Amino acid sequence: PHMNKTPCGECVHYDPREKFTPLGPQPASYGWCAKKSVYPHKAPDGMVIPEGAQRADSDAAVCAPVIVRPKTVVPACTDMVRK
Repeated sequence: PHMNKTPCGECVHYDPREKFTPLGPQPASYGWCAKKSVYPHKAPDGMVIPEGAQRADSDAAVCAPVIVRPKTVVPACTDMVRK
């Protein structure tokens, strides 16, 4: 079986997130896996939903982020596509 050795941050599906601070938005230490996450039906202010990402069916439906860290390697990941 294939074992992934590439960190999430080097994958085309890595969607970096921002945290909101008193100084304004700053890069967060994590991102979403755009391939595995379910994004909100309608993007909240400031959120850019990657093209082709799966979205919740309606505004009432709950999104389901799959949180990943840029330097983490997920050995069993079959969706890795190096940038």
